[in-house]
Amino acid sequence: MAAPEADVRELEIHMSQDNFYYLQTIQNCHIVSNYWKKLMREMQDPICPFEQYDNYMELTNIPPERRVLKLNTLLKQLPPQNRNTLKFIIQFMREVTEHEPHNRMTAYNIAVTVGPNIFRPLTVRPADLFNAGTYYDVVIRMMENFEILFEGAPIPNPDDFDLVAQADALAQSMKGVGTVMGNLK
Repeated sequence: MAAPEADVRELEIHMSQDNFYYLQTIQNCHIVSNYWKKLMREMQDPICPFEQYDNYMELTNIPPERRVLKLNTLLKQLPPQNRNTLKFIIQFMREVTEHEPHNRMTAYNIAVTVGPNIFRPLTVRPADLFNAGTYYDVVIRMMENFEILFEGAPIPNPDDFDLVAQADALAQSMKGVGTVMGNLK
């Protein structure tokens, strides 16, 4: 939701003067939210550095249920400051979704709001717009798999993340059953 531009600007002035006490006077949470998104948009380098953007774009070619494995590798390649900041953001966004009945911020709504500020290309190409859903999915997967991606929890059997492989394996095993059943006739 949009906050009055003048209120966001006033917050920006107070923050630039290190007047953090001003935050306690704000009644409209959208002012802080809009200010934060503005900061994210205007960062010289986004959380996902420009030179790593295309690596995340490649997640488009991986089935969504398998992205966690590749995402884990990509997140480890982030500069430590970026990774720690992203960890904090994702952890906070998880807390926001816990209040979804009151704030209507589902994981998807968070991803649509925050994703473009985390994953920002140096120059926008048509493919970036076409594949925006991948970034939404990546933010959701970071929220859902936080312990694995940010806290070092072990990755369960990779097949647990690969539902397509499980379906293929089941289909393969069923072919053999069909042949055995055919031989019994």
